[in-house]
Parts: sequence; C-alpha cells; structure tokens
Amino acid sequence: MFRNIPLKPTILWGLMWGFLLHVGIAMLTETKIKNLRPQAKRVKYADAQGLSLWVEPKGAKSWYFRYRTPDGRQKDAFLGRWPDFSLAEARRMLDEMRAKLARGIDPSVERKMARAGGDAFKVIAGQWLDTKSDWKDSHRSSVISLLQRWVFPPLGDISVRDLTTPMILELCLRPIERRGIRETTKRALGNIRSILAYAVASGRLDRNPAADLRGVLAPPIPKHHRAITEPSELGDALRRIDSYRGSMVVETALKLTPMLFLRPGELRHLEWADYDQELAQFSIPGDRMKGGAPHVIPLATQARSLVETLRSFTGNGRFVFPSARSELRPMSENTIRVALRSIDVDAVPHGFRATARTMLDEIHEVPIEYIEHQLAHSVRDLNGRAYNRTRHLKQRAEMMQLWADYLDELRSMR
Repeated sequence: MFRNIPLKPTILWGLMWGFLLHVGIAMLTETKIKNLRPQAKRVKYADAQGLSLWVEPKGAKSWYFRYRTPDGRQKDAFLGRWPDFSLAEARRMLDEMRAKLARGIDPSVERKMARAGGDAFKVIAGQWLDTKSDWKDSHRSSVISLLQRWVFPPLGDISVRDLTTPMILELCLRPIERRGIRETTKRALGNIRSILAYAVASGRLDRNPAADLRGVLAPPIPKHHRAITEPSELGDALRRIDSYRGSMVVETALKLTPMLFLRPGELRHLEWADYDQELAQFSIPGDRMKGGAPHVIPLATQARSLVETLRSFTGNGRFVFPSARSELRPMSENTIRVALRSIDVDAVPHGFRATARTMLDEIHEVPIEYIEHQLAHSVRDLNGRAYNRTRHLKQRAEMMQLWADYLDELRSMR
C-alpha cells in the first residue's frame, strides 16, 4: 500500500530508528542522556550498531563509534560531544561512517584529514584524494592505508613548502626500502609525487621536490606467481582442495579458483547481480576488471553446481563470497592464499591462471586466442581491434567445460 508514496531520506531515517527504538535495540533517548550522572570512572552507554555515549567522571558526555577497520583492527572513533551533537545527529554520523566502511574506507582517516588545516602534507593529501572521485573504493582504501602507515608518520605534519628532496628520501622512502618491500616504496613515491604535483598546480609550491627522485630507488623485485604445470601435481592439488574443511564460502571459492581463470581480486568481488542463472554465466562490469573492459565467464556444469549450492547460503546478500566478519564486504584478499597454505598446496591463487593457459595450450591444443580472451587479456584481431566480451563465447564455453572435465579426470587419478 506504500509502494507509490515517495519517502524523503530524513523520513526513512526516522522510521528506521523509530523501529529500532520500538524493538529495544536502540538504548538511548535524549531524556535518558540528560539524566545521566557522572560516576567515579568513565561509563559507556550503548545505543545501537556500535554507537555509544561515554560519560566522564567530570561530567563530559561524548559520542563514540566502535567499529572494525577494513583491515580488521578495532577502533573507537570520536564523533563529538553531547549536547553539541544531539542523539539524532550522532546517529546520522553513524550511518555515514557505516556507509564508508561498506565501501572499504576507514572513516576516521578521512575525518582526520578533513579536520587538518594549512599546508601540511597530509592536508594537501586529503585535498588531492578529494579530486579522485573516479577511483574505485578498493583503490582509494589501499592508497589511504599506504599513506597512513608509511608516509604520514614521517611527513604528514610538515608543510609542503618545507619538504626537500633529501627529506622525502631519507625520512620516508629509505626506511621502507630497507625493510625489503620495494613495491611499497615505489607506490609511496608515486603517491608523494602526485600529491606534491597537486600542490604545485594549486599554487602551494613552485616546484615538485619528489620529481628528482626518479631512478634513485632500487627497482621492485619481479614477482613470479607460483603455477602448477604438471598434470600429476595438479591432480594432487585438486584432491587436497577437496579435502579442505572450512566455511562453505571459502570451500566454494577454493574449488572455483582453478576453474574460472579469474584474478583473485575479481573472484572475491563477484556479486550475485553478475550471475545469470539461465545463461549459466557471470558478467563482470568493466570497472571491476583489471583491463577496464566487461568480461563474461561461462560456467561449466561443475562450476554451475557449486555456484547454485552457494547461492542458498549467500544469495540474499550482495557478494557471492562475503567476508566472515561482514556480509557488506567481500572476503579478504588473503583468504584463498591462506586456505591453500593450510592444505599444503604449493601454489598461489593467481598461479592457477597460468596453469590453465599452459595446459589448455600444450596438452589440449585449444586456440590461444580463446584462452587469452577468457583470461581477460588484451587480445586483438588482425586489424588491431580489441575483441568484445562475447567474442568466441560459444567456443570459450566449450573450452571451460573441457577444462572442468579434465580437472575431474586429474582429480580421480592416483
């Protein structure tokens, strides 16, 4: 009966909190807060969904939000003092912060950036981040995490006008490099350079002191993804995967990893909205693919059976493989790697892509363009045009079934 009645966000918010109050989940009211008296020690009064009011011995009443960061750490974020911020305002701030967490963003980091002032490096960094509205949330979260851990401690409070090339190198980059994480060093320099380029463009600097650091750092050590290329070894790995006993989500992701040719990040970010039951395929939009182009994954009979079974467990949520801590986030990037290690499989998730490419080419003699296209590599035809997402789809579906049947064959051999 209410389907055609437009509801404003403020009305929806009021209805939601009214319901929580009605069922007794939300514990606080303005009257109750007003009547709270200080005790000898700090007392915390819970409201709902991590929101609480801390009453100090001297009488100050402050709002805090307890949550877990995207990397799993527990935090208490200060929201403001009562009565400067009413109960309704605190709940609105709570909703905003929970929405950021759902997108993989640590809200307290952004709040700290926003509160800072002047020409401090971390302030300019916050303004630079605001210009990146086209970034994926996962990439934004990764950049913020890197800045917070490696760059802000030595450089964050220094004015960009006082930063020098030797200061950036010796205070920030060399300490990271000495830890042996060269790829992180490279990414830190890239972000510092971009932030200071923004400072130049916005009139806070005359020149970029990080521009002179090209070629100064040791190059990153190339990473080679461990891949299984021997049929007997692959068969043993598949049997070990079948022996894994964990959650339904992780178990299914493990079994699908060798079958779907997806990069680990693409697999764990699969959404039920991508799944077409009738066509038995996943269609991933371009903004979640490494190459930026939409991608179709035809499902072999075995893969489809696994997906359908999992759907009865996670099908009401957004993600096919949700995190164990919150269905609002996908599983951790290390989940599959750790699971493989726990069953003594000497391979990394990404390596199964190379396994499929090698064996389909050398053993089954599948045309390489079918394989490359299913791997979502940048494949072009003789005229230089990129293949579209449905090119060779029939042949690719047949290839995926061939591969799944071959995996069953190897699994059964001793």
